[in-house]
Amino acid sequence: MQESRIFKTIYYLLQKGKSTVSERSEQFEVSIRTIYQDIDTINSAGIPMYTTHGKGSGIVILDTFTHAVEHKDSNEFLIKLSVLFQIRHINWIEVDFFH
Repeated sequence: MQESRIFKTIYYLLQKGKSTVSERSEQFEVSIRTIYQDIDTINSAGIPMYTTHGKGSGIVILDTFTHAVEHKDSNEFLIKLSVLFQIRHINWIEVDFFH
């Protein structure tokens, strides 16, 4: 379940740009602490994610990372995802980075 939650979080943030810890917690029916642990796991895999506090706060993937994924070779990003999900298969996922 953790892998699914982490993948869905990454995908959501790449699409929407921001989400709150509470939103993720409610969606996945887990504690806020679990969401913070997921953020640490994602950061450990090399995907720079952080949280902001105050008005308009939320979970965000570092802007320079998302632009790098959009404009550079996507292989680096897919390698990071495969490490995160401990997958060693070739062509294990297909991602369309076009809008």
